[in-house]
Amino acid sequence: MTKFIDASQCEVKKEKKETVFTHYLSRAEGYRPAENKPPDFLKVIYLGGTHDDGDLFAAYHYSGNINIYKGTKGDEFDN
Repeated sequence: MTKFIDASQCEVKKEKKETVFTHYLSRAEGYRPAENKPPDFLKVIYLGGTHDDGDLFAAYHYSGNINIYKGTKGDEFDN
């Protein structure tokens, strides 16, 4: 018997897109290039996106401090 397969319905393996921080908000100097990465934090909250700044995040340090970051939202938030 012939097997018919609809290739348009097959799942295509999608490349995973990770969240990236590009800048953080410094009280004294405004936005500065980011050195930390999302896995460096206890918790990262996606705040939303803007046309001018891109995606914005609140990143919680293990010490209790919170920083604001600009960057690109990845697939981690798609749960």
